[in-house]
Amino acid sequence: MSAPPTLLISAGPGAVLFDLDGTLADTDPLHARAWQLLTRSRFGLSFTWADYRNACIVEGMSPADFLLRLGADVRSAELQAAKTCIFRRLLRHELRLAPGAETFLAHILTAGIAVAIVSSGSRGSVDAFLDTLWPGAPPAVSVSREDTTHHKPHPEPYLFALAQLSRSPADCLAIEDTDRGVLSARRAGLRAVKVADGDVPAVSEADIVVASLADLSVLSDGCGGLIITKAEAPGR
Repeated sequence: MSAPPTLLISAGPGAVLFDLDGTLADTDPLHARAWQLLTRSRFGLSFTWADYRNACIVEGMSPADFLLRLGADVRSAELQAAKTCIFRRLLRHELRLAPGAETFLAHILTAGIAVAIVSSGSRGSVDAFLDTLWPGAPPAVSVSREDTTHHKPHPEPYLFALAQLSRSPADCLAIEDTDRGVLSARRAGLRAVKVADGDVPAVSEADIVVASLADLSVLSDGCGGLIITKAEAPGR
């Protein structure tokens, strides 16, 4: 059986670019609940988690476009701020980082490798996550939905982050949880790890596919960089 792929990230030119929702924490259900609470109180409108998931995660619609389709216009700054306030409260009381995320981040940050967030979420949601759950110093760059014209699977979000980092894509690694995100990273020239919640798919555009960040092995290369590969299953 062939050895799992190995990815080298150098401390100088390298960087690790993380998707946020579903990759670093299971925030998507909380986003849905925050919007449910807001739209129910302001518009008398109800929708299910499945409705939200299919539109905003599978199809990649923005929550504002999804809700507008249902008859709720939440595009005003006042309503966006109200949703962010609800989301922050849910984050504080109900969420932790995804399994393996804190340890994996610690390896990256200890090695002095630059870190970026490349999210399809709003600036308010990204900042709420960073203020509430991010361990240690903030990432060098954070990209939200408002920062680019095109969104995943278009490469612009990753290209924008790379420009802000002054990094070459060949030296960098993206961590994603969806095929749309992996495709965005690939189109921007990055290598990619896909964190697939539940069953790991047999075929993916990602270099490595794992069930969680805890399934990644991170070792020093002896020169300040890191070697990242899929950990072998116990007993192998």
